[in-house]
Amino acid sequence: MSTVTQQDGAPAGATQAVLKPSDPPPEGAAPVKGIDFANHADHNISVADMVENMEYMGFQATSVGQAAKVINEMVCSVLLSVL
Repeated sequence: MSTVTQQDGAPAGATQAVLKPSDPPPEGAAPVKGIDFANHADHNISVADMVENMEYMGFQATSVGQAAKVINEMVCSVLLSVL
C-alpha cells in the first residue's frame, strides 16, 4: 500500500488507480444532462416532465425514464386495442 501522499492528502496509489482519463462515450450514446428548470420558469414542473427528463440524467435515472416510456407504450397499446 502506498503511503506517499500528494498535496491534497490523498494516497498517491489511490489517485493513480482511480483518477484515470475517461474513454469517449460509445457512438450514438445519449448525452447525460439534468433538467433545465428554465424551461419550466413560467409553470410548475409536472411529474411526467420530471420522469421524461430522467432518461438523460445518468444510469439509474435513465432506467426509470426508459421504464416510464415502456409503460406509456403499453398503456397506449391497451387503449388502442379497446377502441
